[in-house]
Amino acid sequence: MTVVKWNPFGKSAIPTLFDKLTDDFFNLDNFFDTRMPALMAKTGSVNVAETENAYEIEVAVPGTEKSDFKVSVEGNQLSISAEKKTESETKDAEKKYLRREFGYTSFRRTFTLPENVEANAIAAAHNNGVLTITLPKIKVETTENNAKTIEIS
Repeated sequence: MTVVKWNPFGKSAIPTLFDKLTDDFFNLDNFFDTRMPALMAKTGSVNVAETENAYEIEVAVPGTEKSDFKVSVEGNQLSISAEKKTESETKDAEKKYLRREFGYTSFRRTFTLPENVEANAIAAAHNNGVLTITLPKIKVETTENNAKTIEIS
């Protein structure tokens, strides 16, 4: 038999309506995940795949154009960034109002390149809001593990 200390103010195994309401209100992680999908979408979703000859990185950022992206390699670091500025304006002479909204979105992702990537041959293409970066592989010389017995004198 196991003795368990009971805490009347702790969470019970069976959640109550009060637990649900307080969790939804005070849980900031849950708040940002479910109630702000637009914020999460602006960071760019990334898929990384490996083929026999290359690695492929796909970055999905809907609403972006080719000119919004910047891809650079510094040492063994691949950096992908995007910056999008938008401006909308609404005028109505009858109602005498003017509404002007500015929008600015940016993100940056950095990846450490493996040793077997040819940095000078990296290529990027943009199609319908998806940036595809191809990282070609090179053959890395491996030293063969030749076992050798050494005689002790």
